[in-house]
Amino acid sequence: MITREQFVQMTEAVCIGNDVTYQDIVGLAASAKKYHFLMAYAPTCFAKYLVEMLKGSPILIGAPVTGSDYGADPTEIKIALAKYFLDLGCTELDMMINLMYLQSKMYDEVLDDIKQVRKAAGHVCLKVIIESPLLTEEEIKIACRMVMDGGADYVKTSTGTYGKTTVEQVKLIRETVGDKIKIKAAGGINGVGMIQELIDLGVSRFGLSYKKAEAIADELQ
Repeated sequence: MITREQFVQMTEAVCIGNDVTYQDIVGLAASAKKYHFLMAYAPTCFAKYLVEMLKGSPILIGAPVTGSDYGADPTEIKIALAKYFLDLGCTELDMMINLMYLQSKMYDEVLDDIKQVRKAAGHVCLKVIIESPLLTEEEIKIACRMVMDGGADYVKTSTGTYGKTTVEQVKLIRETVGDKIKIKAAGGINGVGMIQELIDLGVSRFGLSYKKAEAIADELQ
């Protein structure tokens, strides 16, 4: 069974939503410091404040390199955002795969989008969100192959905006990628039991709201 120490060092504590305020980000930063979460992740406009709040701590700071749903931003926008957040002091990047290209079977465009952001990110850890709840099994397999071929470090299941990540989706992802790329599970991850099941499948990172992450960490004490 996973320990508390293992859990917090696999957890990206998140505070995302249309109603998030500056005070919520203060709470996120305080939580990350208190619980020693691996990473903290805030909405785009609050990233610079989170960087300042966590300055001098070992906590990583994530940033999104897409501003629209379905990863539909032009690649040039994603590249610009990647450079902006890295200059700001963020230490890892999450990008959304271009779902419109993917579902249009424009696979060359999907791959080029990832490769160009990978190049802009340099040595920084890059995770690509595939929004698995929206995809068919075949699309999940294709998306995973695109993420691997694009040079990303992680395939990330979803944001939770369009449905919950399931154990079955993660099983399919693991069957597709093997040990060639790491897996981050996010979006609807609930309880110690599910987390342990996903760890057994090879998941090495979790994205959780910081309050949910606190509750799980407290349960593991």
